[in-house]
Amino acid sequence: MYLFRSSVAYAMRKYFLKERNETIPFGEENVWVSDKKPRISFKFFVTSPNNVSDIIPRTEVENAIRLSRSRINDAFQLDDNSLEFLGIQPTLGPPYEPPVTIWLIIFGVVMGVVVIGIVVLIFTGIRDRRKKNQASSEENPYGSVDLNKGENNSGFQNTDDVQTSL
Repeated sequence: MYLFRSSVAYAMRKYFLKERNETIPFGEENVWVSDKKPRISFKFFVTSPNNVSDIIPRTEVENAIRLSRSRINDAFQLDDNSLEFLGIQPTLGPPYEPPVTIWLIIFGVVMGVVVIGIVVLIFTGIRDRRKKNQASSEENPYGSVDLNKGENNSGFQNTDDVQTSL
């Protein structure tokens, strides 16, 4: 119980120094614990170090605990789910930020797909050219025909060598 009382006293000192610019020497004897139960459930209140009958208002105690919530949790090695202060909302941790931004991951995936597409197009083009070159290197079916031995088409031949006058 001493650790809890001294943690709350520290929170009160820090709160009054930071918020009110007052140095008030809160000690563990200024934190009173009552109504203890076996499952670590209890009520507490804080009194002024100068006057024991002067009770610090609940709102100031809540603000002090909010200010030092992480320190109190660390002292008991608990988190907001296991150490609960009734009336004080748990502190929210910062949202998770991945080490690499999301847009950079998406950009990398899209660029990878584009590069793979370009490589596939280049390789299929090279493969198609090789197939086309192999097909064109086949023997010419008209290569065995003698072009000097041709057939004469009389429709295009002129038998009259007569020239007309102008």
